[in-house]
Amino acid sequence: VPVVPTAVAGTFEGWPRDRKLPRPHAIRIAYGRPILPDEIAGLSPQAVTQLIWERLAECHRDARLGLARDLGLDSLPEADWARGENRWLMADG
Repeated sequence: VPVVPTAVAGTFEGWPRDRKLPRPHAIRIAYGRPILPDEIAGLSPQAVTQLIWERLAECHRDARLGLARDLGLDSLPEADWARGENRWLMADG
């Protein structure tokens, strides 16, 4: 069964952590290239994790760019995790 990476942009702007209720805000969903079983056959768990990470980052960039276009902006700030700042996702063991 293929894994289809998916990202949603705009949800934090619509419902920030410091608000009790959401507010109306545009969102954008991006679907990435499927990861087929043949692509990951024989890969180490770390290599599979890296592949998934890269495909999710592509989706996230596409969703953010699409949302920026929808809102009439040139770009949106990049999320911390997309810059690789949440290294726990890539930790060994």
